[in-house]
Amino acid sequence: MLLSVKDIRKTFKSEGAAEPRIVLDGVDLDLEKGEAISILGPSGSGKSTLMNIIGALDKPDGGEVIFNGQSLGSKSEAELTSFRNREIGFVFQMHHLLPQCNVFENILIPAVPVKDNEFKRSRLEFAEDLLKSTGLWEHKDQKPGVLSGGECQRVALVRAMINQPELILADEPTGSLDEDNALSVISLLLDLNKKFETSLIVVTHSLEIGSKMGKQYNLRNGKLNLKT
Repeated sequence: MLLSVKDIRKTFKSEGAAEPRIVLDGVDLDLEKGEAISILGPSGSGKSTLMNIIGALDKPDGGEVIFNGQSLGSKSEAELTSFRNREIGFVFQMHHLLPQCNVFENILIPAVPVKDNEFKRSRLEFAEDLLKSTGLWEHKDQKPGVLSGGECQRVALVRAMINQPELILADEPTGSLDEDNALSVISLLLDLNKKFETSLIVVTHSLEIGSKMGKQYNLRNGKLNLKT
């Protein structure tokens, strides 16, 4: 088991509200290595909150996230920083590419904090392989400003893969794209999932995109349920 989410609870206190709002109410989720799943649910249902907790960007009020047999709650802040950089690839609705850097430079950004020089050198070759295999090689010297939205999001996917993480967390990765570009991005995500056996969790509001994953879950009223 790559990931085990156990009884995760999270509440938020809104200004002026008498009681905290329960966002996650005992969420459980298991994810095998190489598995691809989607999480659907209405706006404000806590999908992004759950992703942030799984990716160690936020902490739950209760429960536990276990990754490769280790509890994230037992890790120090320095260990969590390393975990986010090496084990998780993040993809968001906006690509967040640096406008002053070209495509090749943007892809290598997650490797910058790594102290292993041999690993860093290997990322140069891997970046070249990724760009060629995803049809982005011809754009390697271009900056994001001259690329389409779909091309920028494809670059963001490749950037998420550069450290060869075990898990990709994609939070509404197609939310800003038209239908054709959205399907192209999801196709690339699934190709990377299969080629590298990288586990994949996709948060989406699209039933069509959600159905392309091996399993679909619904998050509603703080509860996560497998869609059957």
